Amino acid sequence: SHFRSSAPRGRRGKNSLAPQSPAASPVKVAQGTKIFVGGLSWSTDEAGLRTYFSKFGQVEDTVVMRTRHTLKPRGFGFVIFSNKLAPEDIVGHDHILDDKRVEVKIAVPKEPAGNTRDFSGAAPDATPAGGERPAAY
Repeated sequence: SHFRSSAPRGRRGKNSLAPQSPAASPVKVAQGTKIFVGGLSWSTDEAGLRTYFSKFGQVEDTVVMRTRHTLKPRGFGFVIFSNKLAPEDIVGHDHILDDKRVEVKIAVPKEPAGNTRDFSGAAPDATPAGGERPAAY
């Protein structure tokens, strides 16, 4: 389900997470350079992620995901490295960050957004060739 803001359309507050200019738009990330970090402490911030993961390679960017309205941390984030990682160097090891064990995985790109589901409740091939449904509908 989607939540709607009570703010008028087209206007964004100063704390909006939406890009404000083309320069703020996300950049393409080379495959194998981005990791997911789950189970973060509520006190972990971007600087803490950068400091910890710098020992595995040059960190290009970090982000701690936050709730849209309160901007409180959601407990996970991402680290983007400048160069492709050797997964065995970072994944599968214990990582303790701000006194909390965190889970580290190679980030997998999201599928493109789009309507890929049939919301009719029927199987995709359940409608007869003529397009008519049984009288029970």
